[in-house]
Amino acid sequence: MKSAKVVCFFLLFFTSASISFALNSKEMFDNGKRAFDMGRFREAELFFGQFIKTWPSHARVDEADYFRNLSLSRFKPDETESRITRIASLTERLNYYKTKLPESADLSELQAELEFLNLQTGSIASASLASYTSTDFLSLSPSYLLHFIDRGWVPPTAKDPWKLLNWLHKWHIKNDLKYHPKLDSKIAFLKAKCLFRIFVAPLVRKSLAEKLSNMQMFPIHTALRTNLKTAFEKGDHSTKRKSALLGISLESLLNNEYGSEYRFWFSYLKQRGQNDSDAWCPLE
Repeated sequence: MKSAKVVCFFLLFFTSASISFALNSKEMFDNGKRAFDMGRFREAELFFGQFIKTWPSHARVDEADYFRNLSLSRFKPDETESRITRIASLTERLNYYKTKLPESADLSELQAELEFLNLQTGSIASASLASYTSTDFLSLSPSYLLHFIDRGWVPPTAKDPWKLLNWLHKWHIKNDLKYHPKLDSKIAFLKAKCLFRIFVAPLVRKSLAEKLSNMQMFPIHTALRTNLKTAFEKGDHSTKRKSALLGISLESLLNNEYGSEYRFWFSYLKQRGQNDSDAWCPLE
């Protein structure tokens, strides 16, 4: 593994040293954007960084710098910069973008990263990010929470499904998701995962019956179906697939393999070529 990382480093180094001679400015920018759109963020950061270095006065240099910072953000900035250094550089670049980029430029993802880094280095230490009652996290705006969930920042991976479910419920009460269908779908799916884990733990299920009833999440299988429906109807392709896999697992546990709910999920998965051997219940 170590030798593979060394090889990868040298490949990136030599690529960085040579691409400026092989590409003109348009080709380099386009290659960076193509890599970014395909989720190859290390590669995108390399292209945009070289673009800025080679053509510092180019008309698109601010745009390149914006995509470079987004790319850097998405492949774990802690790998390349300390948190304090990243906070300083990100604060400076955000202030710069606000004056140089069009008003239509979406800075929310970088602002969300800055918020997260401030939480880690400020009053909330990284070791206490699992504190679901934190007013700092409960006060997150919908746009920030969407980016946090996409990055796996908050809520963190739940060791206690009840705490996560309770946190989501409290946040949902305070925020209207009418104009945020993507976030609504992600929250609904997170709730469904929590409810499923509670459903298959009979002693926990019994102990939480009254609390879940007060939250209008009882019977659990009914609340599960409701949240899966929301996640599926409003979600992207990935969320739809995961909802179908969780839904078919639920109906199987309910011995409802001939019911309409099971047939719906089964039909969706088969229409999209889901391989049975890879149809794991998505509880990661």
